[in-house]
Amino acid sequence: GQNPSGVVVYYLDDEGNIHRCKTMYDVRTKTVIFTTNHLSLYVVGYENNPFTDVTADDFFFEAVLWAVKNGITSGTSATTFSPDDSVTRGQAVTFLHSYAGNPAASGGSSFQDVPDDAYYATPVKWAAENEITFGTGPDTFSPNDLCTRGQIMTFLFRT
Repeated sequence: GQNPSGVVVYYLDDEGNIHRCKTMYDVRTKTVIFTTNHLSLYVVGYENNPFTDVTADDFFFEAVLWAVKNGITSGTSATTFSPDDSVTRGQAVTFLHSYAGNPAASGGSSFQDVPDDAYYATPVKWAAENEITFGTGPDTFSPNDLCTRGQIMTFLFRT
């Protein structure tokens, strides 16, 4: 049979575009759980695991598929996730920002090492505005430094 982690709900917007909803399949009750803030047309579908380096035997299998399915992250290519790679501070804050629903950030970054056009610019601004991060110095965030376990736990705690 198919893996329940592949169950996904989509909705159709007024322009005819299909969008993925944050979805979870409850194996215990055999129900699909998703969140919405509007009425629309919905469809339940199934997405296969696209990653050759993530298998059903991996302890992180369901977590990876959930994160990808819910737009929190994507693979490092169309067919790889690179589960053993380290995560940078910029990536970690981007994951949290995506999990929070990609909220807007106001103003510019006070961190001189965060260019406005970087993929992590808005997530870092958001994290700083919400006191999830205070940077690594008075005007630095160090987005390309590896994120330590302590830093990640602090980011999660403050989120």
